[in-house]
Amino acid sequence: MVEVVEDSSKFDELQLFLAREIVSAIKTYLERAGVEGDKLYDATQEIAFSIAATIDGSSIMTHKDQRVIPVLTFENSENPGSLIGAGGSWMHEYIGGFVDEAFGI
Repeated sequence: MVEVVEDSSKFDELQLFLAREIVSAIKTYLERAGVEGDKLYDATQEIAFSIAATIDGSSIMTHKDQRVIPVLTFENSENPGSLIGAGGSWMHEYIGGFVDEAFGI
């Protein structure tokens, strides 16, 4: 059985990194597809928020009449074979700021 180490500080550091990476990837691929200006900003914001909310379990999902609630964890490089968790994630709350950051706002 995999051990989950509760470390909210390390977890938050890693989810912040992941959220920034999600925003950056979305913006990059939308730009490559020719999306520009306000449409680029709005689409990046909406897609990133939707993905983060899904990962966080903030979006209601069901499968075969069972609620699906993801619980994000990260590999613990300091203790191989264990994961770093915090009982759930809240990265959707950071997305707006990271989108503004990606657009230099």
